[in-house]
Amino acid sequence: MPTILDLFREPSISRLLGRRRRRINGHATGVPPDLDSSLEKFDFIYPVQAHFGGRPFHRATASERIDLERLCREHADKIVRSDSRLLNDGDDPEDWEWGCLLFRFGGVFTYVRFSSNPESREFIRGGKARVVAHAPTPEAAKEHLDWIRKNYAIPDDGAAPSYFLLKVKYGGLDEVEPVPLPDDAGTQDLALHYGGDFSAWAQNFLLLLRSKKHGLSILRGEPGTGKTFFIRHLIRRLHGSHRFHFLPLKEFYWLSSPEFIDHWNRERKLHPGQRQVVVLEDAETLLMPRDQDNRGAVATLLNIADGLLGDYLKIHVICTINSELDAIDPAIKRPGRLMAMREFRPLSRKESQRLAESLGSNLPESREYTLAEVYNLASRALTEQSGSRKHQIGFANG
Repeated sequence: MPTILDLFREPSISRLLGRRRRRINGHATGVPPDLDSSLEKFDFIYPVQAHFGGRPFHRATASERIDLERLCREHADKIVRSDSRLLNDGDDPEDWEWGCLLFRFGGVFTYVRFSSNPESREFIRGGKARVVAHAPTPEAAKEHLDWIRKNYAIPDDGAAPSYFLLKVKYGGLDEVEPVPLPDDAGTQDLALHYGGDFSAWAQNFLLLLRSKKHGLSILRGEPGTGKTFFIRHLIRRLHGSHRFHFLPLKEFYWLSSPEFIDHWNRERKLHPGQRQVVVLEDAETLLMPRDQDNRGAVATLLNIADGLLGDYLKIHVICTINSELDAIDPAIKRPGRLMAMREFRPLSRKESQRLAESLGSNLPESREYTLAEVYNLASRALTEQSGSRKHQIGFANG
């Protein structure tokens, strides 16, 4: 089977590499990064603009691990622009790797871009690529992008448990590459972290996530009581059967938009054996009694929980809140509306001490502690002893 080295030795590819190196050799020839970026944008958008002229064209974007060697080998005649980078000083083909490529499949253009940072080495060897399809209609762009992902995406089998960050870019939904979770064996002992009554509830909640096609769940607790810590546990336990997506609150309105519906249709096609879960942290503003500011948000959540929209989307929504349950819109708490609701409380004095001892620490006071307080005290003690920090709480740090 031809390798990337064979591809670089192909006459057509070699000419592309030679032209690219003579014109722009990135930082190796002293071209400023801003100039290189400007030239690259001009080079790669020009064939698209020239083809469509004043006619409309539409983009569909995804981040994916692409088998670029096979894509180039099978469609070398469709490469109309390329950007290759010299990783080491020399002329050997093995010193070159792709940075950007533009393919033309009839009336559809596909732009594939790897990391712009040469030090990251996130090019052809396992890194994620930015894949953008340009087509005459939104449907054609999405259909072509799905074809690329279906035929050339590298499976994530064996990848670490991760969640996916959803954000809005270029007027549409964009899913960045997975955010892997750090190793933390302690989260497996739920009774130690949340008290003896928690394990049975957690087991039942896992069964609901596996058996029900959609639903709304609320995790309520003061800051630091372990709501996000528990979501990490869910991601680990359900890795392989569920895909967890984190949606910033400011983008919530996309949950019921046509673009979002198209996104979940693509997710179901690309991952037919997996259920989809959306996490909304600090979601009080969405769940409080309806007024002019959040009327649509509450209605959307109710439709996802037990409405026709939920039947179609088939996604679970997990909301975390810090406020009291009394502050939630009564319609959400109506019997049958919520799949699950759990109060996360501080640990008792004995529970706190038991957890601290398991972490090799002692608590300075005999009182109730939140999960975050116990971990922070243990981490501080560990830092004082060895200068290292091993445990962290929260989504932002994994």
